[in-house]
Amino acid sequence: MSSELESNMERETKSALSKQFILQSSYWKAIQLLAGINLLFSLFYLSFRNTSPIWNVFGVLFLVMIVMSMLGVLRQRKLSIASALYLMFIPFSIILIGLMNFQLSNQYPGETSILPILIPSLFLLVHVVTLIFAWTMDKQRKEGGNSTPRWFSDLLVWGNIVVLLAGLFTSSLILFRYENGGYGPYVNQLALFYAIVFLASTVLVLQGSKSWIRPRPTLRRILMIGGFAITFVHFLPLLSVPITISQAEEQVEEAFSQWDSTSFHSSEFQQTPFSLPAYFLGMPPADVEGEKDVLFYEGTEGVDDGVELRFDSFLPKEKDGKLPVLIRIHGGSWANGDKGDANVMQQNTYFANQGYAVFDIQYGLTTLSSYGLSSNVPDHVRGPFSIDDQVRHIGLFTQYLTEHAEEYNLDLSTTFISGGSAGGHLATASVLAMTEGKDGEWFSEEINVKALIPYYPANKGPALGGIPGTEELLWPEQLVSEESPPALLFHGTHDTYVGYETAASFKETYAENDNKKAAVIYMPFGNHGSDFYFAGYYSQTFTYYMERFMALYR
Repeated sequence: MSSELESNMERETKSALSKQFILQSSYWKAIQLLAGINLLFSLFYLSFRNTSPIWNVFGVLFLVMIVMSMLGVLRQRKLSIASALYLMFIPFSIILIGLMNFQLSNQYPGETSILPILIPSLFLLVHVVTLIFAWTMDKQRKEGGNSTPRWFSDLLVWGNIVVLLAGLFTSSLILFRYENGGYGPYVNQLALFYAIVFLASTVLVLQGSKSWIRPRPTLRRILMIGGFAITFVHFLPLLSVPITISQAEEQVEEAFSQWDSTSFHSSEFQQTPFSLPAYFLGMPPADVEGEKDVLFYEGTEGVDDGVELRFDSFLPKEKDGKLPVLIRIHGGSWANGDKGDANVMQQNTYFANQGYAVFDIQYGLTTLSSYGLSSNVPDHVRGPFSIDDQVRHIGLFTQYLTEHAEEYNLDLSTTFISGGSAGGHLATASVLAMTEGKDGEWFSEEINVKALIPYYPANKGPALGGIPGTEELLWPEQLVSEESPPALLFHGTHDTYVGYETAASFKETYAENDNKKAAVIYMPFGNHGSDFYFAGYYSQTFTYYMERFMALYR
């Protein structure tokens, strides 16, 4: 009787194990299928490289493939060498792709680089490695493969516990709005990359520590819940994108009566506010022409003595008539910063490719600020400048444009001015001074500003930083009138340098002056400088509405 009972128990155990192995087999075969489909989708996407909404299906499948392959390691009875290597390779590759995209998006037109080849190659390699890994796990599902040496497992566990502790800090930057030493912009816009890192770290900790965690189920639950919670928090900025888009549509439709997102048709426009494949693979820099470091003003007397101010130009290669103008003004607390790669370079090439003459300009950086000076700011752009001087420098550039309008084939009657942070304040002060007839001798009369695009504008900053200037330029909201040009603002809800209340106040001032042509697009979890990653969810959404806003008033 005892022998028969043992035999039945053995058969039941084998049956249960067989079902488990069958389930594992179907699981890994599903991942193999996903990897194969995604590999084909990748090849098609890289051939067309557009932002059609349908490609988001591919982006979701890619994320599902990565998440499933990582979670599949939890089904193993022990951590295999292949699994450990895979869980280290994928996060490293994904982060490297993001960094290379960031570098590529800040290169000047014409600069040679192997990054356009490396980025898609590494992305395709992720799919190939996942396909091979899933096939290997399917073949080894009964044995689990060669387990990692104890010392290696312990090293992985403690190393990734440190990674998860860092994840607690970055999670706090996403969830809460507090002074964080400037780390915020490097977290919220890249959070999806970090989510993959923290998921891999969680799996490595849970699997690598099985030998000492098995008798401690409470500890295992804490590690599992904590790791998955950290991962989920880093998915929140991505999950908030539909909310951002919905609120943005309400804002622009309310402010601009003729707005209709479906009516904008251009092969150069983004076809959707956010493309998930573009987030990972970047948006290739447009093929445009232009000049770098062109001198437009050399001061010889007074406060400007020794000052040299330059600009970069970005022009479409194919020109159809006169070009509308976009002037971009960099930020940096009025005392730091620069044009070019310090001012989201790819935005310059992007709008030049749409037919604008884009000018990324310098202005004199003040030594009178309490915000501090960077040691790498050259002397020829630094001086004891007031806000009036900085606005005057921008006015000098408008005069330069008038003198060289024929050379660049410009339509100065269609001009847009944009800037972020301190640049957003200076753009606002300059535009309102021009359109409201203040300090008219500084600006060219040929310039007609059609619209203003400030993002996270630091309109209260100059006074707080002790920078001198006339009251109206220090706090340009005072210049708003019923006739002020349309304004589109972007602001992150977690901005700790310039509170989003500043943008809200600007819109309210428009409304108080019977001017409804101002809209603010709020970026959930967005921090100061959240547009620096051009392919990020914030920057993509920002660009989608900015290009349509400019087309509306072009």
